[in-house]
Amino acid sequence: MADTYSLNGDWSRINIFLPVNDTPEILAATRLIRIARNLYSGATHSVVRPHVFVGYWWDDEDPRHPQWIRDRICWLVLDAPYRIDQDELDIDVELLKLEALDVYQQLHSPQKTIWIIIHQAWHAP
Repeated sequence: MADTYSLNGDWSRINIFLPVNDTPEILAATRLIRIARNLYSGATHSVVRPHVFVGYWWDDEDPRHPQWIRDRICWLVLDAPYRIDQDELDIDVELLKLEALDVYQQLHSPQKTIWIIIHQAWHAP
């Protein structure tokens, strides 16, 4: 069975964690999922509502009142046909990040950061 897999690592997997805390963020995540499905040959996402994951981040913008912020998260996974070291992957990820921040801003979400994680992927031909 092992000979049916590509061990070249010729694909990358892009993981994007999309906040879905309120209506504008739910609409933004839904729009980004639709955009991503049109850009890549493979896209998987968790349900948007109800959220599947809860994340936390440390907010120390006001030094007098630092606190943990709870974030409801939708997980979007994209299969990109690039090796992890290809410049095209870097360009795609940068464009995805800018698109995500733009969509959240258009829908009046205060989102300032989108977490994107990339790793090498292998696939069965």
